Order: sequence, then structure tokens, then C-alpha cells
Amino acid sequence: MKKLLAAGLLGLAALLGTGCSDACEKAGSALKDKYKECGIPYSDGDGNAETDTECTDEAADADKTLAECIEKASCDAMRDGTYTTEC
Repeated sequence: MKKLLAAGLLGLAALLGTGCSDACEKAGSALKDKYKECGIPYSDGDGNAETDTECTDEAADADKTLAECIEKASCDAMRDGTYTTEC
């Protein structure tokens, strides 16, 4: 019974962790997609596709908000960096 409970908790943790990871990756994907849509050269800076920061619930919420902002932004705002003021 203890093994079943432990396995269930590990499964739940993995599921919740994946959801957070997806939310944290959404902003990066939105930025890359918007740059491509607007014809702006894109580089993640270090050539490493892996994220360097821990994905917390707070980070996931912030990244979700940023991704929504990027998706709504105009190409001019993306070019001059003022896209966050359009939200």
C-alpha cells in the first residue's frame, strides 16, 4: 500500500511539474514565433535550448502573462522593445 501511495504521489508531482514547465516554455516559444512572424532575427543568446531557471508557479504565471502580451503585440512594438507596454 505504501508503494502504491508513493508511486501515486510521484506521478502527481511529475504531472504538475510538466504543466509548470510547459507554462514557462510558452513565453520563449511565443517570442520566437512572433519574431519569425515579424521578420526579426532571433537568438536565445547562448545557443542552449534548455532553460536555466527553475520553473515555479509564480514564474509560470508571469511567463503565461508575458506570452499573451507577446502574442497581442504589434511588430513595430516587438522591433523597438515596447511590446510589454501594450498589455
